[in-house]
Amino acid sequence: MLDLTSAGSAPRLPGLLSPVLSWLHGLDAQEARALPSFDRRRLLLLRLGGALMLVNALPWGLFFWAHRLPLASAVDALVCLAALSVLGMARLRLLRVASLLLLLSCLLSVIVQALMADVPTPGLPRTLQLFLLPLAVLATFLLQNEGRGLRAGLPILILSAFALLVTTSTARFGFSPLMSDEQRHLGGIVNGVATSIMIFLCLRVMLNEARESSALERDFAHAVAAGELEVYLQPQCSSDGHIVGAEALMRWRHPQRGYISPAEFIPMAEQSGLIVPAGEFVLKQVCSALERWTGDPALEGIAVAVNVSAAQLFAATPAHQLSDLVPGSLGRSGRIKFELTESIFVNDFSAVRELMEGLRGQGIRISLDDFGTGFSSLSYLKKLPLDQLKIDQAFVRDLPEDERSGKIALTIVQLGKDLGFEVVAEGVEKAAQVEALLAMGCGIFQGFLYSRPVPLAEFERLAADVHAGRLSLMPRAAQVA
Repeated sequence: MLDLTSAGSAPRLPGLLSPVLSWLHGLDAQEARALPSFDRRRLLLLRLGGALMLVNALPWGLFFWAHRLPLASAVDALVCLAALSVLGMARLRLLRVASLLLLLSCLLSVIVQALMADVPTPGLPRTLQLFLLPLAVLATFLLQNEGRGLRAGLPILILSAFALLVTTSTARFGFSPLMSDEQRHLGGIVNGVATSIMIFLCLRVMLNEARESSALERDFAHAVAAGELEVYLQPQCSSDGHIVGAEALMRWRHPQRGYISPAEFIPMAEQSGLIVPAGEFVLKQVCSALERWTGDPALEGIAVAVNVSAAQLFAATPAHQLSDLVPGSLGRSGRIKFELTESIFVNDFSAVRELMEGLRGQGIRISLDDFGTGFSSLSYLKKLPLDQLKIDQAFVRDLPEDERSGKIALTIVQLGKDLGFEVVAEGVEKAAQVEALLAMGCGIFQGFLYSRPVPLAEFERLAADVHAGRLSLMPRAAQVA
C-alpha cells in the first residue's frame, strides 16, 4: 500500500515512483528524525500542494490568456509564483508562512477560475468550488497549532466561499461561458473525482497524525513510569572557560524510533499533563547528582538550572511540593535553579509571582529563559523575584553582524547588571559572538561553541578535565587575546 503519511519512512513504492515520493518528502533519514511528526506531514502536504497549484494554475493561465482575459491570466500567473514560493519556503522549512500562502493562493485561484471559466448554465451547475472542500480540510490540519482566530477563521472563510459559489450565478457579473456544456460536464467529472481523492488523502494524513500522537503519548507515559528518560546537561561557561553552571535537558530514546526530538515530545507531554511526572524525574536526577558532587572540587561549585513549565507550577498537587523534591541543603547553597519562560506569566501573573516568592524563600534561584521574546515586559524585572536572565539565542545568532540584535542584547545585559541579575547568553556558536557579548559586559555563555548537551556521566568527566587543566573550553580567539 502507498504510504503518503510518514515522511520519515522509506517509501513503499515501485522503483520508478520512489524519486517522486522522495522529492515530496524533501527529507533524508536524519532530518526526518529531527522533525516532529506533524511538521513532517505538513512538509509533505505543502510540497504536494505547491506542485498541484503549479500544475493547475499554469494551463488555466494560458487558457485565460488565449480567451483574452488578461486579469484572470494575471491572477493565475501570481498563483504560479505563489506555488513556486511555497515550494521554496518548504525547502527552507518556513512551514507556517508556506501554509498560509498555500491556502490563500488556492482560495483566490479557485474563486477566480469558478467565476470566469466555470459559469453555471441552466443545464449544468458549477463544480470548481468542490476544490474548496479539501482546501478547508487542509486548512484545519495545517493551522491546528495557530491561534483560535486563524485556526477557525480561515476554514470558515473557505467554506463560506464554497457556499457563495454554489448559490450564486455569475451571469450578473457579465461573465459568459467559455466552454461548452459537454466540456464542462467532463470537467465536472474530473473535478469531482479529484476533490474526492484530495479529501481522502487529507483525512488519511490527519488520521495518521492522531494515531501517531496517541501512540507517542502512550509510549512516553510508559517511559516516564519505567524511568527510561535521560537527563543531559549543557555547560554554562565563564569568560575564562570554566564551567560555572549547566542547564538540565530532558531526552527520550524510543525503543524503536531512537532519540525523539524534544520539539516533538515536550509539547505532547505538556498537553497531556505527563510533563509533571517527567519534570519531577529530571529534578530528582539533578538533585541526586548535585548531592553526589558535594565535596568534589571540580563539581561542587556548579549550579544546575531545571526547566519548569506552567503545568508543573499549576499541577493538581500544590506547587510547593515541587520544591519539596529539592533537599534543603541544595536550596540553601543556591546550587539549584528553576528556569521559567515568559509564557508562564500570561495567565495569572500574581499567582506565579506568589509561587516564585515561595520557591525563592527556600533558597531556590529563579532564571527567566528566552528574555526579549514573546511576552516580554519590563514589569517582570521589577515585580518578579529573579536571579538570572537568559538572552534568547535569536539575538545571539546574528552577532556581531546584526546591529539591532546587538542593541537588544546590550540592553538586556545592562538591565540585568543594573538590577543585580546574572546574565547568560544562550545559543553561542562562534567566537565572534563571545567577543561581542564580552564587550557588552555579559560573562556567562551557553552553546555549541563550548559543548553540546551531554549525559550526566559525560558532563562529570568533562568538568573534571576542565578543572584539572586537561581540557580548555575557551574559544580559540579568546585564548589568543
